[in-house]
Amino acid sequence: MSDMTRITPEQEAILNTYTCERLTATPSNRLRSREFYSRRGRSLVYKLQEDAWYEDTDGLPAAYYVVKNARGKIALFFSLKCGTLCDPDYVAKVFEKYDRSKELMAALQNRESEEWAYDYLEQLRTASGAIPYLEQMTIVSKYMDANEERRDIKKEKKTEPSRKILRVDEAFPAIELVHFCVNDNLRQEWKELNLGRGMGEVFFWRFVVPRMLQIHQLIGCEYAYLFAADGSRDGTLINYYENALHFERPTNMGGIKPRYDFLCTFMCKRLFRLSRFRKSCLDPSLYDDEDPLGLADYCRDFFENFNEVPTMD
Repeated sequence: MSDMTRITPEQEAILNTYTCERLTATPSNRLRSREFYSRRGRSLVYKLQEDAWYEDTDGLPAAYYVVKNARGKIALFFSLKCGTLCDPDYVAKVFEKYDRSKELMAALQNRESEEWAYDYLEQLRTASGAIPYLEQMTIVSKYMDANEERRDIKKEKKTEPSRKILRVDEAFPAIELVHFCVNDNLRQEWKELNLGRGMGEVFFWRFVVPRMLQIHQLIGCEYAYLFAADGSRDGTLINYYENALHFERPTNMGGIKPRYDFLCTFMCKRLFRLSRFRKSCLDPSLYDDEDPLGLADYCRDFFENFNEVPTMD
């Protein structure tokens, strides 16, 4: 968590003059969008100026929002839509666990030719303090569980063989941050506030996250996610999303990626975690020191997936 310069009462008063509303809430926003400019986000600006008004009017496919200053100029626009995240490799993992457990149990029955199996058990015993017999029972249990999951998957595929269904272990309701773009024409004005943080970062925590949390109050949502269109060699945009907005690139989570987002990097974060980060970003004195590293998340994930060995990069 990076330090944030203390906001003075004068600066806070200026920040309070910024407002956030749906793009179509004010007719003048349509004309104001023509004044929007972004050197790096030309395709996003085109979307705002050519398609966003009609899509927001018809409710398809995303909801567009604008953040405006006291003069009504659009400083930032973003859009949100609902989505679903999951572990797309679940079926393959089930079959892999089944094969691995079956091979290990067969190896345990052949003491002479399969010494690797007992070496593996010895590693488990050394690491956990459990005796090999109990570890072997765990392996049998894992095999039975994997075999049952495997049988259910094969049976389900027979009942719906022709449907294009992605079978997953669990689906997570989520909100996608589809567009997120700052108006370059107002960067100098923002710089003169001397807040120590960029316009996009501050507005993300002051306006975008609260909109997500409002949606969360109405419908079940666990994650926020995005597809980062980063064409730089050093991953500037991805680093920005990671360091300033605290999104992550998980290896076991994925979503549906439309053609529009091909070559973009998938990133996500739990909503309740964004809510906690928001408090500390707006006011460092509110930093959640009970679990600053997110260890509660790690522990929960570990115990929910105790068959997998966690790795620390």
